[in-house]
Amino acid sequence: MEQVFYLQSKFLKDFLSFIAKSYRLFVCQAKEDDYAFVEFSQSQEPILSAFRALEPLKALIIPAKERIDNLDTSKEKPIAIFTAKNCDLHALPVQDFIFLGRPPKFGCNSDCTLETDETYARRRKNLLVISADCTGFKEACWCLGMGIKPYPQEGFDINFSFVDDGFVLEVASENGARALKGFEKRLVKASPAQLAKREAYRKRIVQNMESTLPNLYPGPVESFQEAVKEGHDSESWKEFMSTCVECGGCNFICDTCHCFLLSDEKRNNVDARSKAWDACLFANFMRVAGGANPLDTRAKRLRNRYLKKFDFFPDNLGAYACCGCGRCIEVCPGKIDIRKILKTLSLELTAKKK
Repeated sequence: MEQVFYLQSKFLKDFLSFIAKSYRLFVCQAKEDDYAFVEFSQSQEPILSAFRALEPLKALIIPAKERIDNLDTSKEKPIAIFTAKNCDLHALPVQDFIFLGRPPKFGCNSDCTLETDETYARRRKNLLVISADCTGFKEACWCLGMGIKPYPQEGFDINFSFVDDGFVLEVASENGARALKGFEKRLVKASPAQLAKREAYRKRIVQNMESTLPNLYPGPVESFQEAVKEGHDSESWKEFMSTCVECGGCNFICDTCHCFLLSDEKRNNVDARSKAWDACLFANFMRVAGGANPLDTRAKRLRNRYLKKFDFFPDNLGAYACCGCGRCIEVCPGKIDIRKILKTLSLELTAKKK
């Protein structure tokens, strides 16, 4: 049900105020040379972020820790996210695969039943995704290396594209159309000239990224799965992990990582159960009660992370569990770079085939 409109820049705050009436609206706020998601307030001057925010979208849907034994989401105000980027949109299907109980591509027959996280399901169903084209990028951004464009093509409800003194709004879902109901007086049909400008801006950002960042791309995206599988016994894993401090930052900042822990504790003599993010780079991630640990070295834990992202998910979801956002590169105190790892494994694979 694609519809394309034009909104003048002077009406952007009116738009956000309108959305905030029905949603708990998160917008981007400039933070030094980055952007951070904050709840919208009337005192803010609205902006369209040039590139993805510091936080992954999952942080707005799945808190890092929350009590779940008495959680009632039926009264929660639905969430709207303004200026999500295309890399973020490519991460949502991974979270959906895990928490909505969608059957994997292979290995699930008609008798297979998968559990659904009802809290995630309700928040996800009510989520309004308002995405936006990237107009800039960071050195760590490598979406093109993953075959992902710096502008959304699917997976959004409404998308914003900057065109001179206003925005082209593309409405791609019934959810998006419902959200705009009552705001139509501010919108006009986008003209062919405005659509042409949108395409010109999109072409320009791709060209800028291709001319600036190609030396950082690991190689053909379609070869990553084979490179990671064939590199299972590579000595390079030890080298990659030599600077790891096991902080878990790469897991927590990742848009597609989804592992969690359930913990029980007493609070005021009442049993309480909490759910919190977990990290596969932690030493105790796979440790069992008897003390055995199949991932007993940092190198094994890093390898496991890459096998999950670049082998398990292509086989079961038909897509990599990496969106090229580069957040893990920026957050790592040990300067471990996912692009360099994939490039090294790809070169080792090429050498094997000779």
